[in-house]
Amino acid sequence: GNGPWIGPRSSNQIVVWALTNTASLDGTPALTLLHTAVGVGTYAFPSPSKQKSGPTPLRDCLNNRACSTALNGAPDPFNEKEYNLDSNDTRMMQTTFAQGHLWGALDTSLPHASSKRAGIAWFVVTPAVSNSGALTASLSNSGLLGLPDDNLIYPAIGVTAAGHGVMAFTVVGGNRFPSAGYALITTSGTGTVHVAREGAGPADGFSGYLIENFPNPARPRWGDYGAAAVVGNQVWLASEYIGQSCTLATFEATRFRCGNTRTALANWDTRISLITP
Repeated sequence: GNGPWIGPRSSNQIVVWALTNTASLDGTPALTLLHTAVGVGTYAFPSPSKQKSGPTPLRDCLNNRACSTALNGAPDPFNEKEYNLDSNDTRMMQTTFAQGHLWGALDTSLPHASSKRAGIAWFVVTPAVSNSGALTASLSNSGLLGLPDDNLIYPAIGVTAAGHGVMAFTVVGGNRFPSAGYALITTSGTGTVHVAREGAGPADGFSGYLIENFPNPARPRWGDYGAAAVVGNQVWLASEYIGQSCTLATFEATRFRCGNTRTALANWDTRISLITP
Protein backbone atom coordinates (compact mmCIF):
# COMPACT_ATOMS: atom_id res chain seq x y z
CA GLY A 1 0.00 0.00 0.00
CA ASN A 2 0.95 3.64 -0.43
CA GLY A 3 1.81 5.08 2.99
CA PRO A 4 4.00 7.87 4.32
CA TRP A 5 6.63 5.34 5.37
CA ILE A 6 7.36 4.37 1.76
CA GLY A 7 9.78 6.42 -0.31
CA PRO A 8 10.40 6.42 -4.07
CA ARG A 9 11.23 2.98 -5.45
CA SER A 10 12.11 1.82 -8.93
CA SER A 11 13.45 -1.26 -10.68
CA ASN A 12 14.41 -2.52 -14.12
CA GLN A 13 13.93 -6.22 -13.38
CA ILE A 14 11.08 -8.63 -12.83
CA VAL A 15 11.51 -12.13 -11.38
CA VAL A 16 10.13 -15.33 -12.90
CA TRP A 17 9.48 -18.31 -10.65
CA ALA A 18 8.98 -21.95 -11.65
CA LEU A 19 7.86 -24.93 -9.57
CA THR A 20 9.06 -28.11 -11.29
CA ASN A 21 8.41 -31.83 -10.97
CA THR A 22 4.84 -31.25 -9.84
CA ALA A 23 3.98 -34.78 -11.09
CA SER A 24 5.72 -36.05 -7.96
CA LEU A 25 2.76 -34.78 -5.93
CA ASP A 26 0.95 -37.98 -6.98
CA GLY A 27 3.48 -39.97 -4.95
CA THR A 28 6.50 -38.79 -2.98
CA PRO A 29 6.77 -35.02 -3.39
CA ALA A 30 10.13 -33.88 -4.78
CA LEU A 31 9.60 -30.32 -5.93
CA THR A 32 12.12 -27.73 -7.04
CA LEU A 33 11.50 -23.99 -6.82
CA LEU A 34 13.51 -21.96 -9.35
CA HIS A 35 13.72 -18.28 -10.14
CA THR A 36 15.50 -16.00 -12.58
CA ALA A 37 15.58 -12.26 -13.20
CA VAL A 38 14.49 -10.65 -16.47
CA GLY A 39 15.62 -7.16 -17.50
CA VAL A 40 12.79 -4.75 -18.38
CA GLY A 41 12.21 -1.04 -18.76
CA THR A 42 12.31 0.98 -15.55
CA TYR A 43 9.12 1.09 -13.51
CA ALA A 44 8.60 3.12 -10.35
CA PHE A 45 6.37 3.37 -7.30
CA PRO A 46 3.26 5.33 -8.42
CA SER A 47 1.87 8.46 -6.83
CA PRO A 48 -1.66 8.44 -5.35
CA SER A 49 -4.40 8.88 -7.95
CA LYS A 50 -6.54 12.00 -8.04
CA GLN A 51 -10.27 11.49 -8.23
CA LYS A 52 -13.11 13.75 -9.32
CA SER A 53 -14.76 15.73 -6.53
CA GLY A 54 -18.35 14.89 -5.69
CA PRO A 55 -20.72 13.96 -2.86
CA THR A 56 -18.86 12.56 0.16
CA PRO A 57 -21.51 11.94 2.82
CA LEU A 58 -19.18 10.11 5.20
CA ARG A 59 -16.71 13.00 5.13
CA ASP A 60 -19.55 15.49 5.55
CA CYS A 61 -20.89 13.47 8.46
CA LEU A 62 -17.51 13.34 10.19
CA ASN A 63 -17.22 17.12 9.80
CA ASN A 64 -20.68 17.58 11.34
CA ARG A 65 -20.64 17.41 15.15
CA ALA A 66 -24.09 15.86 15.58
CA CYS A 67 -23.69 13.35 12.75
CA SER A 68 -20.18 12.32 13.78
CA THR A 69 -21.35 11.77 17.35
CA ALA A 70 -24.26 9.63 16.15
CA LEU A 71 -21.93 7.59 13.92
CA ASN A 72 -18.86 7.20 16.17
CA GLY A 73 -20.08 8.15 19.64
CA ALA A 74 -17.99 11.32 19.71
CA PRO A 75 -17.36 14.33 17.45
CA ASP A 76 -14.51 14.22 14.97
CA PRO A 77 -11.76 16.66 16.12
CA PHE A 78 -10.21 16.82 12.66
CA ASN A 79 -11.15 18.65 9.47
CA GLU A 80 -11.60 15.71 7.15
CA LYS A 81 -10.74 16.33 3.49
CA GLU A 82 -11.35 14.54 0.20
CA TYR A 83 -8.48 12.22 -0.62
CA ASN A 84 -6.57 10.63 -3.49
CA LEU A 85 -6.74 6.90 -4.09
CA ASP A 86 -3.96 4.48 -3.26
CA SER A 87 -2.39 3.48 -6.61
CA ASN A 88 -0.99 0.25 -5.13
CA ASP A 89 2.77 -0.31 -5.38
CA THR A 90 4.87 -2.28 -7.86
CA ARG A 91 3.71 -5.77 -6.95
CA MET A 92 2.02 -7.95 -9.57
CA MET A 93 -1.30 -8.88 -8.03
CA GLN A 94 -1.97 -11.60 -10.63
CA THR A 95 -0.09 -13.42 -13.39
CA THR A 96 -1.42 -15.70 -16.13
CA PHE A 97 0.25 -18.51 -18.10
CA ALA A 98 -1.14 -19.01 -21.62
CA GLN A 99 0.27 -20.11 -24.98
CA GLY A 100 3.68 -20.68 -23.44
CA HIS A 101 3.90 -17.13 -22.11
CA LEU A 102 3.64 -15.55 -18.69
CA TRP A 103 1.54 -12.39 -18.67
CA GLY A 104 1.74 -9.84 -15.87
CA ALA A 105 1.20 -6.17 -15.09
CA LEU A 106 1.93 -3.75 -12.27
CA ASP A 107 1.30 -0.14 -11.27
CA THR A 108 3.94 2.44 -12.12
CA SER A 109 4.54 6.16 -12.26
CA LEU A 110 4.29 7.22 -15.89
CA PRO A 111 7.36 9.05 -17.26
CA HIS A 112 7.41 12.48 -18.90
CA ALA A 113 4.03 13.46 -17.48
CA SER A 114 3.19 17.12 -16.91
CA SER A 115 1.46 16.01 -13.72
CA LYS A 116 2.06 12.89 -11.68
CA ARG A 117 -0.09 10.05 -12.97
CA ALA A 118 -0.25 6.33 -12.30
CA GLY A 119 -0.28 3.89 -15.19
CA ILE A 120 0.39 0.25 -15.98
CA ALA A 121 3.57 -1.54 -17.01
CA TRP A 122 2.77 -4.88 -18.67
CA PHE A 123 5.02 -7.81 -19.61
CA VAL A 124 4.86 -10.93 -21.77
CA VAL A 125 7.63 -13.36 -20.78
CA THR A 126 8.59 -16.71 -22.32
CA PRO A 127 9.96 -19.10 -19.68
CA ALA A 128 11.73 -22.42 -20.28
CA VAL A 129 13.21 -25.16 -18.11
CA SER A 130 16.09 -27.12 -19.68
CA ASN A 131 16.65 -30.86 -19.40
CA SER A 132 19.28 -30.11 -16.75
CA GLY A 133 16.66 -28.26 -14.69
CA ALA A 134 17.84 -24.70 -15.32
CA LEU A 135 15.23 -21.95 -15.67
CA THR A 136 15.58 -19.29 -18.35
CA ALA A 137 13.16 -16.54 -19.32
CA SER A 138 13.12 -13.99 -22.12
CA LEU A 139 11.03 -10.87 -22.54
CA SER A 140 8.76 -11.31 -25.57
CA ASN A 141 7.08 -7.93 -25.29
CA SER A 142 6.33 -5.19 -22.78
CA GLY A 143 4.96 -1.69 -22.63
CA LEU A 144 3.19 1.06 -20.74
CA LEU A 145 -0.53 1.78 -20.73
CA GLY A 146 -1.79 5.16 -19.59
CA LEU A 147 -4.06 8.09 -20.35
CA PRO A 148 -3.19 11.80 -20.59
CA ASP A 149 -5.61 12.94 -17.87
CA ASP A 150 -6.51 9.80 -15.90
CA ASN A 151 -4.84 7.14 -13.79
CA LEU A 152 -4.99 3.41 -14.53
CA ILE A 153 -4.52 1.33 -11.39
CA TYR A 154 -4.70 -2.25 -10.07
CA PRO A 155 -4.32 -4.21 -13.32
CA ALA A 156 -5.09 -7.91 -13.80
CA ILE A 157 -4.69 -9.88 -17.04
CA GLY A 158 -6.61 -12.91 -18.28
CA VAL A 159 -5.54 -14.66 -21.52
CA THR A 160 -7.37 -17.41 -23.40
CA ALA A 161 -5.68 -20.56 -24.72
CA ALA A 162 -5.68 -18.91 -28.15
CA GLY A 163 -3.58 -16.01 -26.83
CA HIS A 164 -6.31 -13.37 -26.75
CA GLY A 165 -6.24 -11.40 -23.51
CA VAL A 166 -8.02 -8.71 -21.53
CA MET A 167 -6.53 -6.43 -18.89
CA ALA A 168 -8.82 -5.10 -16.16
CA PHE A 169 -8.13 -1.96 -14.10
CA THR A 170 -9.66 1.11 -12.44
CA VAL A 171 -9.79 4.37 -14.42
CA VAL A 172 -9.82 7.50 -12.24
CA GLY A 173 -8.76 11.14 -12.53
CA GLY A 174 -9.50 14.72 -11.62
CA ASN A 175 -12.43 14.73 -14.05
CA ARG A 176 -13.52 11.11 -13.57
CA PHE A 177 -14.91 9.18 -10.63
CA PRO A 178 -13.34 5.72 -10.04
CA SER A 179 -14.57 3.63 -12.99
CA ALA A 180 -14.20 0.05 -14.20
CA GLY A 181 -11.96 -0.14 -17.25
CA TYR A 182 -10.31 -2.69 -19.54
CA ALA A 183 -8.13 -3.05 -22.62
CA LEU A 184 -7.44 -5.96 -24.95
CA ILE A 185 -3.93 -7.41 -24.98
CA THR A 186 -1.98 -9.87 -27.15
CA THR A 187 1.70 -10.60 -27.60
CA SER A 188 1.69 -7.68 -30.08
CA GLY A 189 0.55 -5.13 -27.52
CA THR A 190 -2.48 -3.50 -25.93
CA GLY A 191 -5.57 -1.94 -27.45
CA THR A 192 -7.70 1.08 -26.63
CA VAL A 193 -8.71 1.81 -23.05
CA HIS A 194 -12.44 1.17 -22.57
CA VAL A 195 -14.68 2.05 -19.63
CA ALA A 196 -17.05 -0.81 -18.82
CA ARG A 197 -18.90 1.22 -16.20
CA GLU A 198 -18.47 4.86 -15.28
CA GLY A 199 -18.16 5.65 -11.59
CA ALA A 200 -21.16 7.32 -9.94
CA GLY A 201 -19.25 9.28 -7.30
CA PRO A 202 -15.94 9.59 -5.45
CA ALA A 203 -14.47 7.06 -3.05
CA ASP A 204 -15.63 8.04 0.44
CA GLY A 205 -14.27 5.42 2.83
CA PHE A 206 -12.88 5.23 6.33
CA SER A 207 -9.30 4.53 5.24
CA GLY A 208 -8.95 8.09 3.90
CA TYR A 209 -10.07 9.93 7.03
CA LEU A 210 -8.00 10.88 10.05
CA ILE A 211 -10.43 9.98 12.83
CA GLU A 212 -11.02 6.47 11.51
CA ASN A 213 -7.28 5.68 11.59
CA PHE A 214 -6.14 7.62 14.67
CA PRO A 215 -3.54 7.44 16.17
CA ASN A 216 -2.08 6.22 12.87
CA PRO A 217 -2.16 8.50 9.79
CA ALA A 218 -4.91 8.08 7.22
CA ARG A 219 -3.96 5.48 4.61
CA PRO A 220 -6.37 5.72 1.68
CA ARG A 221 -6.38 2.22 0.26
CA TRP A 222 -8.41 1.45 -2.83
CA GLY A 223 -10.96 -1.33 -3.08
CA ASP A 224 -9.76 -4.89 -2.83
CA TYR A 225 -7.75 -5.20 -6.04
CA GLY A 226 -8.84 -6.49 -9.44
CA ALA A 227 -8.94 -9.95 -11.00
CA ALA A 228 -9.35 -11.76 -14.31
CA ALA A 229 -10.47 -15.35 -14.91
CA VAL A 230 -10.63 -17.23 -18.21
CA VAL A 231 -13.53 -19.51 -19.14
CA GLY A 232 -13.15 -20.95 -22.63
CA ASN A 233 -12.76 -18.10 -25.10
CA GLN A 234 -14.09 -15.48 -22.68
CA VAL A 235 -12.54 -13.53 -19.80
CA TRP A 236 -14.38 -12.52 -16.62
CA LEU A 237 -13.11 -9.27 -15.12
CA ALA A 238 -13.48 -7.87 -11.62
CA SER A 239 -12.64 -4.17 -11.41
CA GLU A 240 -13.09 -1.84 -8.46
CA TYR A 241 -15.20 1.28 -9.02
CA ILE A 242 -17.73 3.48 -7.25
CA GLY A 243 -21.26 2.45 -8.15
CA GLN A 244 -23.27 4.79 -5.92
CA SER A 245 -23.59 8.31 -4.60
CA CYS A 246 -25.86 10.13 -2.18
CA THR A 247 -26.20 13.30 -0.12
CA LEU A 248 -25.50 13.72 3.57
CA ALA A 249 -29.24 14.05 4.18
CA THR A 250 -29.90 10.64 2.60
CA PHE A 251 -26.89 9.15 4.40
CA GLU A 252 -28.30 10.24 7.74
CA ALA A 253 -31.92 9.37 6.92
CA THR A 254 -31.06 5.79 5.93
CA ARG A 255 -28.93 4.86 8.96
CA PHE A 256 -25.65 5.85 7.28
CA ARG A 257 -26.16 3.56 4.30
CA CYS A 258 -27.46 5.76 1.47
CA GLY A 259 -30.52 3.57 1.07
CA ASN A 260 -28.46 0.36 1.36
CA THR A 261 -26.21 1.31 -1.55
CA ARG A 262 -23.10 1.41 0.68
CA THR A 263 -21.92 0.62 4.19
CA ALA A 264 -21.48 3.33 6.79
CA LEU A 265 -17.69 3.38 6.43
CA ALA A 266 -17.01 2.41 2.79
CA ASN A 267 -18.62 2.78 -0.64
CA TRP A 268 -16.45 0.97 -3.20
CA ASP A 269 -17.95 -1.65 -5.53
CA THR A 270 -16.71 -4.45 -7.75
CA ARG A 271 -17.83 -4.39 -11.37
CA ILE A 272 -18.03 -7.86 -12.98
CA SER A 273 -17.65 -7.80 -16.76
CA LEU A 274 -17.56 -10.60 -19.35
CA ILE A 275 -15.41 -9.90 -22.42
CA THR A 276 -14.83 -12.01 -25.52
CA PRO A 277 -11.44 -10.79 -26.79
